[in-house]
Amino acid sequence: MHLEVENHVHLVAYVKCKGTCDQIQTQYQYDGIHDCLSAAIVPGSGDKKCRFGCIGYGSCVKACAFDAIHIIDGIVEVDQDKCKSCQNVWMFCPQHLIEKWYLMKQIVMLDAIVMIKELLLIKL
Repeated sequence: MHLEVENHVHLVAYVKCKGTCDQIQTQYQYDGIHDCLSAAIVPGSGDKKCRFGCIGYGSCVKACAFDAIHIIDGIVEVDQDKCKSCQNVWMFCPQHLIEKWYLMKQIVMLDAIVMIKELLLIKL
């Protein structure tokens, strides 16, 4: 029986908003440019009633060269396996909701069985 453990730590983008469409109501119909930077200058910072959360028009999605960021249910989600922490997306969030965090993973190999545990995210 052979046991091997590897720890991997890398930087990833982390989004501080969890206000999905079913949790946040809209306050008006926004018909402007579908871009977070443009919507943020409209009074109320976009059409959602929560003026501190993700605007959801995907400025960061367009800025990500690694296809690691997507709009899902009205907010940004990061595929941490694809994220290269290139820092291209940080400046495209007018709400400053995207931060750099350390992602720690542990890979445990027992003979031919491989288990991957996501241990924790730590703010940088």
